Amino acid sequence: MRQVGGLTAFICLAFAAASLGSRPLRAQTTQGLISGRILNSVTGKPIAGSEISYSSAALSAAGAVKSDAAGYFFLPLLSAGTYTIRAEADTYQAQELQQLELAVAGRADAIVTHNVRHFAGAERFGVRVMTPREFLRTIGGEGI
Repeated sequence: MRQVGGLTAFICLAFAAASLGSRPLRAQTTQGLISGRILNSVTGKPIAGSEISYSSAALSAAGAVKSDAAGYFFLPLLSAGTYTIRAEADTYQAQELQQLELAVAGRADAIVTHNVRHFAGAERFGVRVMTPREFLRTIGGEGI
């Protein structure tokens, strides 16, 4: 009986190994992600439809996305390197974050606050780079 049980176990293991071998294996990526949220600096409310552009002179990379209805933006599949991020929205001051370092397979999160443009003169703007844990806390998510 033990031999039959052992044979059954061997057949099951062989079948499991064969079925795992037919599945594609996922490779690790070296690309990273820059994400964030665009907010009104006075009200704290999200700014939908802001254009967020990125560029890296060293990598010859550039592109742009729009923030969603909740003000979030995602710049996925970026190579490791140094980036400049610029956020623009109608009736708001444009903001730029320079020398943002993205590590290999890394993630950089930013909250960008826009000040409303004034006719007499514009106020300075603020950009805050946050850790993923801080970012999750601001959006009501759980810690990492």
